Amino acid sequence: APPPAPDAPQHTIEFDHILVHWENYGPISPYTVVDRRPSAGAFASPALDALPEDWVSGLTGFRLFGLHLSYEETNGPERNPASLARLFGRDDYIGASLAKGKARVWADWHQQDGFPKLLLRDDGLSPRQAGRLVMDLIRFEASRMAALTEHARLRTLDRQLAVWEQRLAPDGEQGSADGEAVTTVRAGLLSHYRERLALSICDEYEQAARVALDALDEAPLPGLLPLSDYLGHSMEGVHQDISQWSERFNLIERELARAEGRLEREDRDQLAEAIQLQTAVMARTAQAQTQNRRLLQIFGVVGLTVGFGFLARLLADGLAAAGLIQAPALLALIGLPLGLLLAYALVFGTGSKRRP
Repeated sequence: APPPAPDAPQHTIEFDHILVHWENYGPISPYTVVDRRPSAGAFASPALDALPEDWVSGLTGFRLFGLHLSYEETNGPERNPASLARLFGRDDYIGASLAKGKARVWADWHQQDGFPKLLLRDDGLSPRQAGRLVMDLIRFEASRMAALTEHARLRTLDRQLAVWEQRLAPDGEQGSADGEAVTTVRAGLLSHYRERLALSICDEYEQAARVALDALDEAPLPGLLPLSDYLGHSMEGVHQDISQWSERFNLIERELARAEGRLEREDRDQLAEAIQLQTAVMARTAQAQTQNRRLLQIFGVVGLTVGFGFLARLLADGLAAAGLIQAPALLALIGLPLGLLLAYALVFGTGSKRRP
């Protein structure tokens, strides 16, 4: 038989009154095998036995679920509780009316081979309705088992969420987690992206199972437990856990955002304080430099004034010794203010020229 195309979502082949329908659900591939040959009775010969044994053994992966579904037309013998008990090997089977009373189904999920048995009786279905009803039953069980499998894989997620929630618990008076805890939890969320993806996939499977169950349009049969009560309750725990885990993820993300915002504000405040401190230090340094420069200028003026006064005194004594002047003390006294003016001009005039 020709294989499906690499990107085909489904594929169907027929040979010798056998139909094989394959669907691609990513990691899960449901195979529906329909045996149209006359049968000696319900479940007398599983349809899977009609396939080549080497082909079945060559399928990769592992079997997630399987079921045997036998279809009875309207003109078949009417079923009674005794015949159904013999068929299933027990009298606590379940059953329901489907498709607005146009079909009935009896089922048992406690079979030794691990394949639940479903007996579908046509009470007025059109061929199209019958085919759709069979596929809805198969898709319900496929989606239910896929959701339960993903849910079992996510059991450890509850403990991991508790660890992250503990790390993000408020620390003292800060009101939120510290920087180390935020970094650790953020890295943990990134490393557990597969679990978050699996959580989304599990949610899709759970919703698909509910849609398929609703599509059966189920009504109870007297004295029998319906499918929705027997199997639907198995999805309640999945739905509750998915909702709880998703909400806890959202709460962790919100707490992370709040803590990261607080840490960012603290970093900005610390940077502003550092800038203010640096500005204050620079201002004090500039003020000290200005004061030191003025002090040096004053010392320079005083020193130069004393020097010029000393030179004026030496000059006056020299001129007096040469007989050129009669009052050297007066000349020395006049030299002091002149030396002060000259010293001031030299010190402050030179300083003003060096300023930018």
